[in-house]
Amino acid sequence: MKDEELIGLEVEGFRFNSVSKCSFAPPMEKYIGVKGVIKRVNSDVIGIQFPNKDSWSYPKELVLKQLELNKEETDLKELFNKIKSYGK
Repeated sequence: MKDEELIGLEVEGFRFNSVSKCSFAPPMEKYIGVKGVIKRVNSDVIGIQFPNKDSWSYPKELVLKQLELNKEETDLKELFNKIKSYGK
């Protein structure tokens, strides 16, 4: 997925170990599990804006992993729904 395609996607805030260009800060605790929207993408960091308009930076690699897991979960739900509908 290209960087510009990430803008506007929803992801949840999460805890992470600090990396070279991105550190987890104590105020970020309240956003763990809260959905936010990707507003900016850099080479190693993704900026996520939360409903109250606060924005925090997250490691790009970990955000991409979350998006992939979300896609797999959606694909499984769609498959399950298709299977359920076959007998109707």
